[in-house]
Amino acid sequence: MNFWLTLSKKTKIISAIVLVLLLATGMYFIFSATKKSDENKPPVEQIIYRRDKPIIPGGIQSYEFIQNKIVSPRVKFLTVDPLDAKPGQIQKFTVVFASDFPVSSVSLQLEDNLVIEELKLKKQANGDSPTSRYSVDSGNNLALVSSVENPSSTTSFWSGERIVKNSVNEKYSITVNAKEAVPPSKQTPIDPKAPARKSTERLSATILDWNNTCNIPLGGDWDISETCAVSYVDGADNGNIHIRNNSVMVLDANFGINQSKSVIFQPLGIIALNTKAEIKQGNLWKLRDDVSGTKEVISESSPGSEYVRRYELNSGETTSSKKIDGNSKFTLSPGKQVFKVASAVTTGPKIIQATIDPLDVKVGDTQNLSLVVQSAVTIGAVTAKIETDNGIIDLPLTLEGETPSAELLPERFKVTGGNKLVLLDDEESIKNIAVAGIKTASAVSEPKNLTYAGSWVVKDTHTAKYQTSFVVKDINGVENSILMAWSDPCSTFTAGDRTINTTCSFSDIDGADNGNLTIASTRTVTLQSGANLVINQGKSLIIDGTIIVATGAQIKKTNLWRTDTDADAWASSASFTAQDAQPAGKVRAYLAPNTTDCYDSNSSVWPGNPIYYQTVDRGDGSFDYNCDFSESWETTNSSSAYCENNSTPNPTCIGIFDTGWCDISFVSPGGINIPFCSGKSVAVGCGERGNYFSGSGCDYGQYGGIIYRNDIIQGCK
Repeated sequence: MNFWLTLSKKTKIISAIVLVLLLATGMYFIFSATKKSDENKPPVEQIIYRRDKPIIPGGIQSYEFIQNKIVSPRVKFLTVDPLDAKPGQIQKFTVVFASDFPVSSVSLQLEDNLVIEELKLKKQANGDSPTSRYSVDSGNNLALVSSVENPSSTTSFWSGERIVKNSVNEKYSITVNAKEAVPPSKQTPIDPKAPARKSTERLSATILDWNNTCNIPLGGDWDISETCAVSYVDGADNGNIHIRNNSVMVLDANFGINQSKSVIFQPLGIIALNTKAEIKQGNLWKLRDDVSGTKEVISESSPGSEYVRRYELNSGETTSSKKIDGNSKFTLSPGKQVFKVASAVTTGPKIIQATIDPLDVKVGDTQNLSLVVQSAVTIGAVTAKIETDNGIIDLPLTLEGETPSAELLPERFKVTGGNKLVLLDDEESIKNIAVAGIKTASAVSEPKNLTYAGSWVVKDTHTAKYQTSFVVKDINGVENSILMAWSDPCSTFTAGDRTINTTCSFSDIDGADNGNLTIASTRTVTLQSGANLVINQGKSLIIDGTIIVATGAQIKKTNLWRTDTDADAWASSASFTAQDAQPAGKVRAYLAPNTTDCYDSNSSVWPGNPIYYQTVDRGDGSFDYNCDFSESWETTNSSSAYCENNSTPNPTCIGIFDTGWCDISFVSPGGINIPFCSGKSVAVGCGERGNYFSGSGCDYGQYGGIIYRNDIIQGCK
């Protein structure tokens, strides 16, 4: 300190400046090192949440439409009876409107698997309307209170019915079109010298679409700019929802929004809420071991340690293969992939083979595509359409010439006139289907094979959406196409006969067990490299649509097995093993329920097990024997009321225990003489011994971990 005092003022200033510069330099290097360290850290994967295709509810269904009240004409309620009508059934519709002026006409557009049908509705003198439960306030936010109409609005009822012609298991939407007549006096003012105006028609259109699942993020804000449906408990966690114009969210299940967050509507944004569902305030909790991807809870507080706030799973960068519900969103084969194409017998151009190089790409890569086609008529155009996360690329393919024989994949299968696939290396398959000479069939009479090719530079990601389609059209306008849906895994396995009704992709072992496998008309199934599609010996693979098989994929005649270590016929994994004989610790796939075993080391543990155990854990410290991810008391009581003496007794039991200790014995089922009870104030929990009383005496006993009282059994599940 004395040294500093002896320095001149100028020297002190220079020293201070140098010191500041040294500190700044040090801080810079520390910050740079920290930043570089952070940059070198591997990105945290964001868990992709795969939701299943929407479910069309059965029976009569009514929907409340939540929308800004400035829209006119505006649907208030739509009732469909039944919504899931089958071909030949009568289906009835009722629409309730609120409008500023009289509604002049209403029609419905009904789209099913095959056609779009128009149905004109008739106005009714009056009708019944469900009670509204929600509204949009003046700030365009959802209000959890009933809607109050504008004083000038009128309510009208329209109805109609039809005989259903087609099924709706694949495609279903209802569009409500309405018109109202706006008188000249209510139209926008014009030059008073202009000719008198006539009434004009104001239109509105609202679509309910069960074809698309709402793509709700795991956490954070969600801007909805689509028409989609929610079939399971869902919602927004740690974020707001902004419903854009011309977007409609159909809710067939309860939907949650956090207390501090909002649902914000643009004027033409709509929520169509099933009257059997609710919009609730609360947090979104996801079951940690959610195999089905459908088990969520809306609650302010945690429903248990086995649950986690959903937004906590949402961090880092999206990847294409992270699992959250037992199934990968999609898995792509790397590098160049060549596919053999087999379709139902059709006329027009025929697609033989497709090559994509590479299949799994990133932004900046060049992807090369080629197609081998046959046609008795000159080809007019060949186009590839590549759909990624944010758009579709149309890529014209150009003729390269006749395909060299060496570039054609060997024939491994053919499709018969009955659309059954025959494996050319399976003599039994050929014999059963009795296709004479199919193995030696030649292509002498077939048109030449021609190759069309093109390339593009990838400009977009494909973490959520990835499809490649090829369209071939001859000069007469006859067209053929295939769609390879990489981002759409095929539907969940079902035992017995199985029909694949979606265009989808397999990347692992799957198929049919104890039944035939059918690829439905107009649907395309792609087997990526490494995939195995299995059908049992004696069963058939029926190709009413198209199958596309990579060089590293196989179609096998064998059996499907699932892991079942404890031999209770409940599989612990959704994955399959393919082989003829039973492997150790496996069960035939068709014998195992699709709900998986939560603990595969104890045959007494399986979903829905009605047996309860009080003092014996299942082997891992848990008493969850019925796979409901909780440990709770289960009581069967067909006798008089009883009381449980624990740390917090039932109020009705006060005064009952004045008689003191019990000294009567009970002969157990095993012949052992044991006391009924031994005290008054013992806390009862799963795995502990408890004391049970009835009236002024003790008539409960415990043996082998289970509580007995004649017709009363209690224990932990």
